[in-house]
Amino acid sequence: MTVDERIEALLKSFEMQKERHDALAQSVELVVSMHRDGEIQAAEIRKEMAAIQKEMAAIQKNSDARLAKLDEYFAAMMQSMMRLSNITAVHDMHIDDHEHRIGGLEEGR
Repeated sequence: MTVDERIEALLKSFEMQKERHDALAQSVELVVSMHRDGEIQAAEIRKEMAAIQKEMAAIQKNSDARLAKLDEYFAAMMQSMMRLSNITAVHDMHIDDHEHRIGGLEEGR
């Protein structure tokens, strides 16, 4: 192999390495670009998630208040039912007493 052939082989090798280098550089640029885009999207998603969490906290607070109100209504209803139960028991006792007196009057005839 002559010196010219060696120089030509080295130039071809250099050109191939340069092409590889350029291809790698383009790949790196593409990866960096994709990474930036991913970071931007991730920041947007984090921002949206924070807004959603804020909304959910407000909804939870509202739900807790409504449940507390329902508990109050339920307690009041239970008290009313207990009073009605007591009234019914007294009423039944009066009816029994009236039946007993009517029975006594009928027997005395």
